[in-house]
Amino acid sequence: MVNGQTKVRDLGVIQSSTGRSLRELVDFAVRKSRKKEHYRFKPAMTNAMAASAGSPLAKTNAARAKTLRNYVEKLRQRDVA
Repeated sequence: MVNGQTKVRDLGVIQSSTGRSLRELVDFAVRKSRKKEHYRFKPAMTNAMAASAGSPLAKTNAARAKTLRNYVEKLRQRDVA
């Protein structure tokens, strides 16, 4: 897909003699044909990761992690043995 439009590319004849799956062969052929475009070499989801840093969900996860750490610390102090 390029700019929301489907684009069909001729990848040539695909032959498997090494036991690789069709998916692996097609992915390799696509990477090879789009090498100049730096296809799949760009950092993945950097904007989404930056946006999620200040999200309410990230704060909720941090609060839950803190609560669990406190709980574990209390269990350690109980001397159960």
